[in-house]
Amino acid sequence: MSDPEGTEPRTWEQQGCAVCRRQWESGERPQFVAESIADRSRLYRCDVCGTWWLSTERYAVAVEEHEISGMYGESLGA
Repeated sequence: MSDPEGTEPRTWEQQGCAVCRRQWESGERPQFVAESIADRSRLYRCDVCGTWWLSTERYAVAVEEHEISGMYGESLGA
């Protein structure tokens, strides 16, 4: 079933590309961009596919630019 409004969570395979998913799985990381002390998160970006990744203390998830612009606005030009 498709989700045209984007309300269903994406599976791991639907996030980023094989290269950046492999980086997370192997303990490597995509390119570090910025850190937010206030929300205890770090922002990364895949050099291959350009996916933004938000990493928290528990997990990493692919995010859209509009989802992180409030916290990381000045860093998004990377």
